[in-house]
Amino acid sequence: MPRIFFRFLLLKNDLPLSLQVPKPGEISEVAKIQKVERCLLTLPFVDALSDETIDSVAKKATVKDFARTTTFITAGSEAQGIYILVEGRVEILANDETVMAEIDVNDFVGEVSVLYGTPATASVRAESQTVMLFIDKNTVKSIGKLKREMHINQWFITRKYLPTSKLVDKQLITEGVLSDALKNVPLFRDWCQASMIELIKCTDGIVVYPPHSFITYTGDPGHEVILLIKGKYV
Repeated sequence: MPRIFFRFLLLKNDLPLSLQVPKPGEISEVAKIQKVERCLLTLPFVDALSDETIDSVAKKATVKDFARTTTFITAGSEAQGIYILVEGRVEILANDETVMAEIDVNDFVGEVSVLYGTPATASVRAESQTVMLFIDKNTVKSIGKLKREMHINQWFITRKYLPTSKLVDKQLITEGVLSDALKNVPLFRDWCQASMIELIKCTDGIVVYPPHSFITYTGDPGHEVILLIKGKYV
């Protein structure tokens, strides 16, 4: 459970930190701790993380600004660290530059290559002027060991990542992500896993729609069930 922050941090002029207004591109220490904590508690470490560990990582985190269209992670590149989105828009790209997903503020990218020691599995690009909180890979690796059962394929399923790399099992991840989505539908909730897999084989799999795409139109025949895996629709 996230901690409730109730701290009094004094600056040199003895004014409480809460009364200081961060300059553009800056993040308050309390906000840094909150964002870092949310990220670290999501990662599959074996041991529970202490407040001291989280505070230490937050102090080492740095702020990075990226101009629009800047690709700050390139598929196949060496791990750099974890980026947490503070402001702006960020897109996940496939090898052919297709936009596979966008991340929300406070979400993070770059953790796969850091945690599993692989090249980056996708490219990541700033779609607007973007502010990120960056935790370098050595700091992340010093935190602790990962849960043994959290294989890279299982992490992709847990995070609903699309299999954009040959380093992961595309079929296994697709079946896992779709199976989890179907379990949230009352009609399929009591189905066994084998039946789920047979149903998935009869579908179009995961379809990626670019931003502002029309998925259905008024008057379309109602013979399809469309489940949202990730993203937003109106």
